[in-house]
Formats: sequence, structure tokens, C-alpha cells
Amino acid sequence: MNPYCFVPLNGTPQRLRAAGHDRFSGHSGRFDCSLTLRTPLFVYDRRFARAAEPPAGPGHETADFPTLPDGRPVIWGTALRGALRAVAEAASPSCLTLFDGHYERWMVDYRPQLPPAYRRCDNVDLLCPACRVFGTIAAGRSGYAAPLRISDALPAADDVRPAERITLPPLQSPKPHHRAFYLAADGAIAGRKFYYHHPNGPVATIERSRFTRTVQPLPVGTTLQFTADYRNLGDDELRLLLFSLVLEPGLGHKLGLGKPVGMGSVTIELTSARNQTAREAALQRAGSAFSGDDLQEWVDALLYPLRNGAAGDLSALRQALALNPGRPVAYPPAEWFRTHPDAPIGEAPDLAPQAAPRRPAPVAAPRPPAPAAAAPTGRAERERWDQGARGRPEPSRAAPRGRRFGSEEDQDAAGARRPAGRRRDEREFRPARGPDRLARPAEPPALVDSFGPDEEEEAASEPRQPATLEDLVRRFSPQRESPKAPNKSTREGQRALEEQRRLMDRLRRGEG
Repeated sequence: MNPYCFVPLNGTPQRLRAAGHDRFSGHSGRFDCSLTLRTPLFVYDRRFARAAEPPAGPGHETADFPTLPDGRPVIWGTALRGALRAVAEAASPSCLTLFDGHYERWMVDYRPQLPPAYRRCDNVDLLCPACRVFGTIAAGRSGYAAPLRISDALPAADDVRPAERITLPPLQSPKPHHRAFYLAADGAIAGRKFYYHHPNGPVATIERSRFTRTVQPLPVGTTLQFTADYRNLGDDELRLLLFSLVLEPGLGHKLGLGKPVGMGSVTIELTSARNQTAREAALQRAGSAFSGDDLQEWVDALLYPLRNGAAGDLSALRQALALNPGRPVAYPPAEWFRTHPDAPIGEAPDLAPQAAPRRPAPVAAPRPPAPAAAAPTGRAERERWDQGARGRPEPSRAAPRGRRFGSEEDQDAAGARRPAGRRRDEREFRPARGPDRLARPAEPPALVDSFGPDEEEEAASEPRQPATLEDLVRRFSPQRESPKAPNKSTREGQRALEEQRRLMDRLRRGEG
């Protein structure tokens, strides 16, 4: 079956005013808890993560289990708080605190499918049961501080150390575009998402790529201890907190990284409890302390209404948190989603979990030898090349008069100079950058004449014909940007025509 399921929304949220922090009311006390690992557990903290070293592929990350300065592994209280709140919200008619409604870069938007009654509490005077226990941040800067404090979980023994590293299969973001899974038959959202437990533990892989992550989890059987201090809780709030901690026999929590692949199955038990009512606090009495059989009787009596449907039907939640689901847990193949686009989540096939393809770790290939320098293609590049090879610039060759090329790159590739009367590209005369600039200064290219390759060969045997007046005007005309005739309608064109006339007059007077 699919690794996750949805617990339907439980009743309609009953929002009430929470107890204040300025006086004693209800119940106050402490739960001493023991957390036992049923499968390997890893809590991700970016401060203990780093990029993997070769031969791992690029983008692969290696993460260590969070530890205190003295080396003891630790589960932060915030991680425990999130797991407990998820159970408390599903076991009571509470709001969806972290429901954004949009996924996959806004390609999927389920906000219209969320019933208005389940929207996040935005009034600190009217809070749902879960917000009254775990607190909330309402609209703006207002909020309600939780009357609950959960400590970090530390190992019960001093010799607890993380296990060997394992590489988890690819863990990607949810894909809610498969609406048949995420929406109920009536079009509303299917409920709250929970991951099933894997009795056989996680399925690891040896493929170390940017889609996988190598972690160092705590081994199975590790026991950690933490405390939960509460204050001013009503009967219903205390009952909800206690159920979110101990659940029922045969049920467990999911915690940390790798829930879809079988990581993070834990169970929580109470080792002792202390409870003080508001009346006992007013009379300055110490309250009641529970341990052993007395503790179990007190817990069973307090949770009896909740376990028997006083707060709603818990059958779906029990199925989601069962330590042994009774069916193999694995994602359906992609082909099944394509052929069953409208199949609900309950019709997912039973597939045995399989390890990811075991590909050998990538080995860094030897660096290939540096390729030989390619022959330059541009005219300016060839000149710099020849300057370094022979210490002198190569005579440039000009294109025949009247011959035009489509672009400057074409002219450089053909070794041709711009036609006479056009401005040379100043970039060709810039000094070389980088090592060439430090090795030798760039010299300007040799002066060229207006003869092309064919005409230069003929000029070696035949005397050069004197230039006519029209050739000189065309060659020394100040209008060099464009070979076209100047536009008489513009001021620049008129100015260019006047310069041409003055040049013609000077030339005629010189000939006369």
C-alpha cells in the first residue's frame, strides 16, 4: 500500500477562550517520558550537514546526528513538539495550522477545498483544542503562548552513540497534483497526512547522488528521556496532551527524516507524572505523584472518554499510527499513476519495498591532457598569435574593393579588412588580457593598403595606377560609418555633404 494515508477531518472545531497565564486554573504538572526507537531515527540539522567527499557524486550531502558539546546525541524539543501536535490535531476537532494549500510552485491550489471552519485560528480569544495546548501565532503580531514546555530528549545511558552511516533513497517533495489521493469524493481535502510504520525498518541504497543523502542515525532500541511541563490546562486539554504522548498499545509516532522509507518509528511511555489542580495550588498543596501501577490506572481513567469516541472517531488515526500495518508499504510505480489517474489512495497496489538501484559509486575520472591550442580564426587573434610565435605581426590582407561580408565575425574568419572608408573595429587593437598582457605588450597591426589578395599579387609586377579624384573623395570622406550616400533630410547628412563639397574644391584647386 501507499506509504502515506490521510486521516479525515474530525468533527467541527470548537473554539474557546484559552486560560490565561496570570493565575492558576485547571491542571499543572509534569510528565517524565521515555522514548524508544523501533526503527533507526535521524533528526536533520543543517549545522551538522556537509557536502560529501569523493567518490560521492556532486550535490550529495552527508549529515551527522545532532550532538551536544559533550558528544551526547540529542533530539531537539521542537522536533518532538511537532510530532505531538500532529497527533493532537488529528485526534480532536482542531484547525490545520500549517496548511498552505498551494504546492509545486503554485501549480496545485487546494485552498478552496479546505472547509472554512478548519482554517488557522486567527483570534487569540477563540482557539481550537490543539492551539489551546500547543499555542499559536495569529494574524499580525498577536499570539497565544503555549502552556506547554517540552525539553530536549537525551539518551538514558552515557554510552549511546549513533550507528553506521546509511544512504537513504531519494526523498522528494510531495506531488499533490494526483487529486484522487489528496481530495475526497465530495471534492474537499482528504484530511491530514500521516506516514505508515515499516516493521522491517528502512530500505537503504548505495547510490550517492544529489538526490540521496547519507545520514548517521541512532540505532534501534535506543532509549531517550525528556519531560513535558504543562500549566493551567483544562480537563479536555490535559486529556488531549496525554493521548498525544502515550497513544494506545500497538501505536507509535513518526519522527525525524525518512518517514516514507521506514525511518523514525518511536514509542513514548510515561515513567512518572505529577499533577496539581488549581484548588491544590490555592491551598499550597504539592498535588499528586504517580508511578508504576498507580500511573497506569490514572492514565487509563483520564483517557477513557477520548479512547471511546468522546472527541470523535479515531479509527482512521489508529490505522495510520499502527506499528504493524499488516500490509507491505511501498510507493506504486509511476506507470500505475499514469494508468490509474482517478484511483483513490485505498486502491494503491501492495508492493514489497525494494531498494533503489545499486549503482557503483562514481569514481573521479583522470583529468584529460590539455588540448593543443587551436589555430586562431579572427584577424586580430592571428596577429597576436603570430607576435608570440615569431615576434612580429603578420601582414594583414584586405578584401577586394567593393567586396562586402555579412558580419564582422565573417570578416575576421576570412582574414579580410573592412572596405575602404569604414571605421576599423577598435576592439581589434586592444591589448591582450590575462597572461598575454603580462607576457608581452600588444602591438598595433601593420598598416594596410586598400588592395585585396588578388590585386596585391598583380601590384607586384604591374605599376600602380594613380587614384582618381572620385576614389580619393570616397576614400577620405568623413562619412565612414556607412557606405551609403548621406541622407539629405537630416542635419548630419547636410553637414557631410558640405564637407564633401569643400574637399572636392580643395582637390580641384590642387590639381589646377
